[in-house]
Amino acid sequence: MKWQDEPQLKISQLAVLARQAMVAAPDQPSVWLGLGRAFQQQGCHREALDLLDQAVARMPASAELRLSLAEAALAAGRFEAALEHVGVALRLEPENPSARSLRFALLYKTAQWDGLERLAEEIARLNPSEPYPYEVWARKAGTPEALRHLLDRCEAALATGLLCTNAVYFKALALAKLGRDEEARDALSIESLVEVRDLPTPEGFATDESFRDALAKEILLNPTLVADPRGKATRGGRQTQALRQPDAPAVASLIRQIKAAIDEYGECLPPEAGLALVRPALAHLDAWAVVYGAEGQQTPHRHPRSWVSGVYYAGAPRQPGEPAYRGSLQLGVLPERDGIAPPWGTREIEPVPGRLVIFPSYVPHATQATGIDGARISVAFDVVPVR
Repeated sequence: MKWQDEPQLKISQLAVLARQAMVAAPDQPSVWLGLGRAFQQQGCHREALDLLDQAVARMPASAELRLSLAEAALAAGRFEAALEHVGVALRLEPENPSARSLRFALLYKTAQWDGLERLAEEIARLNPSEPYPYEVWARKAGTPEALRHLLDRCEAALATGLLCTNAVYFKALALAKLGRDEEARDALSIESLVEVRDLPTPEGFATDESFRDALAKEILLNPTLVADPRGKATRGGRQTQALRQPDAPAVASLIRQIKAAIDEYGECLPPEAGLALVRPALAHLDAWAVVYGAEGQQTPHRHPRSWVSGVYYAGAPRQPGEPAYRGSLQLGVLPERDGIAPPWGTREIEPVPGRLVIFPSYVPHATQATGIDGARISVAFDVVPVR
């Protein structure tokens, strides 16, 4: 697997480039699109929105610019504005598949259920790996017949050989609700495909502790660290919108270590495992940091657009005299609304500082609150295929 990296520029450099673009190429959509993406990669969503707003004002007939503006609004948690912009993009290009998929995802995120089931069929035909149709079908699957229909859809998507993360998850869930527990356990494969390892001290740092201290400091100073971002599973905590900053050497060292660990993980997968068969040829590492206090936690969720996910622990609290760190990672947990105990069982992993956990992105997971003073600081990540 090869990694795609994006160049990291300081915000001041991006601002200079933006001003130069306005003068040198005011009517070139590609210039504005590139700058908008660069701002977003740095977590500068407001700047991206302002920039793309200006571009759309100059070139109102560009569906591509309008779609990029919608994506920037989504990244900023402005779902309603994103829906408005993607609607304009579709009026300009009614058959644009990216715009149609984005509109469907936004309707789902804003719980606008009317007509979503019909749209789900269309979106699934356009892209079997699109995650949200499975969410819609599962929401309607209240009878054994509907569950079998959901199962058939998941099997058909997986037969394409594409990475269909949500299809794996909802296949396991449908099997569980149909009472086919052994098949559900085999589908999710929690035990065999989860890796837990302690990372060595990166080059350039004297000790593990000095590295983690430097990492925690960079995370706490990250200008994109925001509380309870909309549309995320974080509750009672803060999360970065762009982890990789130009002046963060400890973060850069950790990213290199995570990539190396993922490469080893992929090489060691059993050849017959479905996860090995859909390993991407080219991927992007999407990483973010999360900082929790005593009551912070992650609600049960998955990462439906990625191949594998994971977390590295920079710090976690524990009471004096306690043998274990508080705030464990819980793998395999289901939301209460599913109404069943997971037949594949659950696994709790202690957030030991320096520990790295890698698991398939279809595995549902959550975290416990620590309930005590002291920050739990972690770096989570997704391996996202680049198509």
